[in-house]
Amino acid sequence: METGRYLIYLRKSREDRDAEMKGEGETLARHRRELLDLADRTGILVKEEDIFEEIVSGDSIAARPVMQKLLTAVEQGNVTGVLCIDIDRLGRGNMIDQGIIQQTFLYSNTLIITPSKTYDMSDEIDNTTVEFKSLMARQELNMIKKRLIHGREASVKEGKWVGSEPPYGYNKVKLSKEKGYTLQVNQEEAKIVKLIFDLFLKGFGANRIAGKLGELGIKTNKGNAWSAPSVIHLLKNDVYVGKVHYGRKKKIKVMENGILVEKRKVGSDTVCVDGIHEPIINMETWEKVCDKFTYSRAHSAPIDRTLKNPLATILKCEKCGYTMSCQPRNDRTQSNKKRYVLFCKTKNCSCHASYLDLVEKQFINSLNGWLEQYKTQTLEPQNQNNTDIQKSALQNIISELEKLERQLDRTCELLEQGLYSKELFIARSSKLYNQINTLKKQKEKLEASISRDSSIENYKKELFPKTENLLESYWSLDSEAKNTALKEIIERATYVKEKYGKGNEDAFTLHIYPRLPKKQNPCNLLLRKR
Repeated sequence: METGRYLIYLRKSREDRDAEMKGEGETLARHRRELLDLADRTGILVKEEDIFEEIVSGDSIAARPVMQKLLTAVEQGNVTGVLCIDIDRLGRGNMIDQGIIQQTFLYSNTLIITPSKTYDMSDEIDNTTVEFKSLMARQELNMIKKRLIHGREASVKEGKWVGSEPPYGYNKVKLSKEKGYTLQVNQEEAKIVKLIFDLFLKGFGANRIAGKLGELGIKTNKGNAWSAPSVIHLLKNDVYVGKVHYGRKKKIKVMENGILVEKRKVGSDTVCVDGIHEPIINMETWEKVCDKFTYSRAHSAPIDRTLKNPLATILKCEKCGYTMSCQPRNDRTQSNKKRYVLFCKTKNCSCHASYLDLVEKQFINSLNGWLEQYKTQTLEPQNQNNTDIQKSALQNIISELEKLERQLDRTCELLEQGLYSKELFIARSSKLYNQINTLKKQKEKLEASISRDSSIENYKKELFPKTENLLESYWSLDSEAKNTALKEIIERATYVKEKYGKGNEDAFTLHIYPRLPKKQNPCNLLLRKR
């Protein structure tokens, strides 16, 4: 029996999904059986927790969380080999991704084991073979992408629906005598679509329409409450007059601060044709809605786009979890002077509004109080004796692990020499494995504890000066600068107000969560008013 730790990696690709549609069986289950049979034939023991599987494209490591966990495990240097169906299952990404995968296996001395061949990355021939196979896999992926794009575009030109989810008012159905999908009118939802268009033409605004739908208990096709943006999106969607699109918002990749990110960009070569599905809205109604949107844009006053709320995206409603909104209102106590108000936009949420200046003042005062209190607690001398004990215990565990691993190797040698029976070997090795796993868990906990302790020093060096500088200059900054600075030191904050009316202007509660070491969780600052 082979010693050491072995992992299995399983990934379902696009070709696998196509094969399943043709009745070739579930891919992950089939590959799992094949690799477990391979492990059994070669005397490799693979534990259930060492089987990694995911359903995702092999295009990018960043979009594959299970692959990231696998690479982290391999990096530790205690993995002997990884079993996979083929090299391309590990990844078909760009040269950077391929380099990361190959270097991880090379410098950790980890084998790549497939049913056809075992690859040792330290062997020059095997390394070159893996590089060549990875290059071919990447080329194949690019060809698949091109075929998919051309196929989707061709389907749209035939009037078919290529979206993954149908719009509200329709069901996605498979065409009976040809490839592809189309949309079928959902009669119940279609009534709501017509109601929305009708209310809009009668003068109802998007917020009012969303409120009306909420009163009727009507949800979106995802089960969420209707909002103004979702109503506007529906009113501007020409699928309801029988159109289908492709390439309206293309996904592009750009580099930002050295990191590759994906963005949506309005396509200049959008395909728009008549679909083969039945329209819900007639063209006359659609043109009236379009004219109304055009008139509103032409006659609306210029909008001041500068940020007015320094707590934007930071402060959430504690009742419903949505971000608090801000807008100006006339303050009757100050000769109708404009005064900004924080409020929750969620329909029927019982959280009441407050003036932004009151909330902001208490927010900063509380942050200042927290800083003084936390500095007093954190700047106390660290318990060096406790840290030394932890490091000593960690070293003892590492020594004990090395001892147990040598015993495990010795057990395998005794089995090979015929001095141990198979039953005795299984009993001894199982006991050793259990002891090793227990010590590894203790080792991970100690390492995490030592790491958390050291992180406190880093926070003292970074967080405190940053917070002090902000508090000193806060009231001289504009709203956008305040917001940017607060996001660097505040993880999130929540707001709730139960009482409303005269005398309750500041009867709100804030929970502020600074960006602190995990050891300090829960690390929220509670401020109660009244």
